[in-house]
Amino acid sequence: MKVNYYFRNRNARNNSFENLFQDIVQHLPAEFDTKKLTATKPFDASLLWRVRNEQADVHHITGETIVTIHDLGFYENPVHSLTKRMLYGALWFRLPLQRTRFITVVSEFTKLKLQEYFEVENQRINVIPNPVLSHFSAQPLRMPTDRLTILQIGSGDHKNLPALIEASQNLPVHIIKVGYLNEKERQMLERYKVSFEEHTSISNERVVSLYAKSDILFFASLYEGFGMPIIEAQTVGKPVITSNIGAMKEVAGGAAMLVTPSNIEEIRAAIVTLHQQSDIYQALVEKGRANARQFSLSSVVDKYTQLYRKVHE
Repeated sequence: MKVNYYFRNRNARNNSFENLFQDIVQHLPAEFDTKKLTATKPFDASLLWRVRNEQADVHHITGETIVTIHDLGFYENPVHSLTKRMLYGALWFRLPLQRTRFITVVSEFTKLKLQEYFEVENQRINVIPNPVLSHFSAQPLRMPTDRLTILQIGSGDHKNLPALIEASQNLPVHIIKVGYLNEKERQMLERYKVSFEEHTSISNERVVSLYAKSDILFFASLYEGFGMPIIEAQTVGKPVITSNIGAMKEVAGGAAMLVTPSNIEEIRAAIVTLHQQSDIYQALVEKGRANARQFSLSSVVDKYTQLYRKVHE
């Protein structure tokens, strides 16, 4: 069976989904003959010309056969005008979904949002979560020292880094930021005298090493369609502070400290608890490891294998 994958363009800031599907493709059963086609820029009209004669049993946009939707964050973003939202919704959702047999979403949260805005039939939607990439593995438990090292991954206002910075004021913490700091965030770190380091455009292996170096993961975003760092941290063996809303609460599976992302005091209290109470720290590590197992690569590959065979029937 031939499966064609269609990827967006890769760049230094935006390649997490591509990494996920690269791992999935590599672990599909031998019966699948796969081909990957990648856009060369964000809006690459030439890709339509390049793929016009492509033949496959399954077209997976990551086609007309399967579309994977990770979130509706851009569509829901209140800073965008009604005109922009309508145009985006028509081009990225309504028109493609009319020509698609099956849709995969990465969480129940995204499924509900898709049905709320675009009234997609329930039987067309398959919830298949993102898998933990193969280079993440469990590491020995290491308790925090006098200074708590907090890892925060991703760029953009929705990642809620200013709340972490404010909550960390006068606490013995060190923040590791994977992603680009904007000027406001940099100024806050300096004003509150919070120790930090910034890492950009780094390899997957380097990201794994930063998880190992950290004590906890802060991922209390204002919006996420899934929340990969949550299960990455749980796999490695690090407690997680995440938001009590949407997909993050769903993905965390009761194995993280949940906070209101806008509540600085809640975030601060969660940091202090994980730093000072070793029993809670260790319990979350064990619960997290158990939760992360349901997102194993083999489990997710099996779900896509079953869907591709269904398409080919």
